[in-house]
Amino acid sequence: MSDKEDIGHSRGSELLGILKSIIVVVITGAVAAWITHYYRMQEESASVSTEARNTATNTYYDIIETIGKRHYYALRAAIGFQWHEDEMARWRQSDNMVMYWNEHRYRMLALTGRYLGNQQKTDFVDLHRPLTQ
Repeated sequence: MSDKEDIGHSRGSELLGILKSIIVVVITGAVAAWITHYYRMQEESASVSTEARNTATNTYYDIIETIGKRHYYALRAAIGFQWHEDEMARWRQSDNMVMYWNEHRYRMLALTGRYLGNQQKTDFVDLHRPLTQ
């Protein structure tokens, strides 16, 4: 009987050892999957943040360029009329810029409010109110 008990005991310890090994492998795999998922989510978040920052920067440059062009062409038109130099061509350039400005004004205002805050948006409107009148 003692041989049978030893066989049963050794078989039980073998099964327990195999079960422990399987549990370790499963837990290790689950932890590795969780770590991989966590870092993948961090990488995607950083990618989205970088993309949003680049979009905001490009929008900022677009707004600044539009404001600068509007100011430039308005000054050219004023100087053209003052010195009687190519008045109509300068007026058309200025008028085209005003039309472009008006087409994109609401988008620029919305983006200014989103990225810089409502106070900056209000200041932006107050600053450019004389240009729209």
